[in-house]
Amino acid sequence: VLASAFEDAQRVLREGETGFLFKAGDMQDLKSALVRAYKSQPVLEEMGRQAREDILLNHSWIARVQTLIPIVDQILGEKEQQTDTKCMTSSAH
Repeated sequence: VLASAFEDAQRVLREGETGFLFKAGDMQDLKSALVRAYKSQPVLEEMGRQAREDILLNHSWIARVQTLIPIVDQILGEKEQQTDTKCMTSSAH
């Protein structure tokens, strides 16, 4: 994977492990990234596999949802507790 080093790409790619980053609009940096990729030919296939696995495990829609479910459960649990507390206070009056 060869990508412009914008924020999301920097968060997703690990330089030299799952891809190569270059500064947007910087032809010298693009050239440097291409040279690094070319020199890494023996491991490019494995890098591609690793990048795909990393995306599926950490950055896919399913991975995002699995991260959000406990957060949503916690928020809903807190709201339920607040509602229960309000009901108890209201019925006590």
